[in-house]
Amino acid sequence: MAQTQRKVTADLLTQLKSSVATVRESFLVSTIVLRTCYVENETDIKEFIDLRDKITTSMFVLKDQILPICMATLEGVISLFEYYKDLSLSDLREMVSDIADEAKLNGKKTALLAEACKGLLEDFVSIEGDCTKVIEKCKKEATELEEQSNKKKQIAGTIASVLSLASAVPIIGEIAQKLGVTITNTLTSSATNLKNQSDDKLKIAAATVMLKEDLIQAVRNFVGAMNNITELFKVFDTELNSGIEEAHCTLVKGETSSIVGELYQVIKVMPECKSNLDVLKVKRKNNGKEKEWLKEKKDQDSGSSLFEIAASLFKNQKSLKSLFDSLTENK
Repeated sequence: MAQTQRKVTADLLTQLKSSVATVRESFLVSTIVLRTCYVENETDIKEFIDLRDKITTSMFVLKDQILPICMATLEGVISLFEYYKDLSLSDLREMVSDIADEAKLNGKKTALLAEACKGLLEDFVSIEGDCTKVIEKCKKEATELEEQSNKKKQIAGTIASVLSLASAVPIIGEIAQKLGVTITNTLTSSATNLKNQSDDKLKIAAATVMLKEDLIQAVRNFVGAMNNITELFKVFDTELNSGIEEAHCTLVKGETSSIVGELYQVIKVMPECKSNLDVLKVKRKNNGKEKEWLKEKKDQDSGSSLFEIAASLFKNQKSLKSLFDSLTENK
């Protein structure tokens, strides 16, 4: 979004709706991917388990800290747009100072969210190399196992052919037949087991690809969407500081219902996102490690911790009191 934009336009509001839809999709995709990697891919491959645990810790930061802040932020955005829905132009002009302040506050909140998820993205990107190693290792081992399986199948087939010829020889053929059947059954069973192991390796490789590509891209999309929303509120703030023109009021009023509808769709999907992560509680390691995350991450501009900024911006938000209390206890 261009930094020189000084007025809210139809294109900016369309981009806002698109960005809000991206927020919804990003949260949902990221939690579904992680849940799938636990529920459908139980494994004893240490590299994959370690990788998944690292990502899971970051995802619980998303669930326990970022998601509640996101919910509170979206409620504030809805509140802002409901001014336009409920008030006339003259009423809006009388309240322009309050609305401008709220737009500025919303911009700061969405900027905090973007910064927090940028920190998460950095955590994810830092282990992309680990993802690649797991994928390559699993594919290599899967190929080796399949080759071993095929060799055993070939040997079993060769033995079966020889047995068919030996079966014509009296007594010896009968003994050979019994012995051969035992050997071929053992080889066939071993080949099947090796093939199953090979398939399991490929499933883990596919799961790791999901972590590397789908989950990380979902977080990347979320960061981009929040940056777009933040920039929009900067434009709102700039324009509202000059007063509310009739054209601005008409434009925003016309889009308010659809924007608020998109925002409620995000709120609607959040319980499902939370549920996707709740089922992982008993499976993950490093329980509670994420408690310090919001306090350790720093805002690049101010140098303050994201926890300090969040506590300041949301100091009157009752729904976040338990979050901030728990983080304060861990100081």
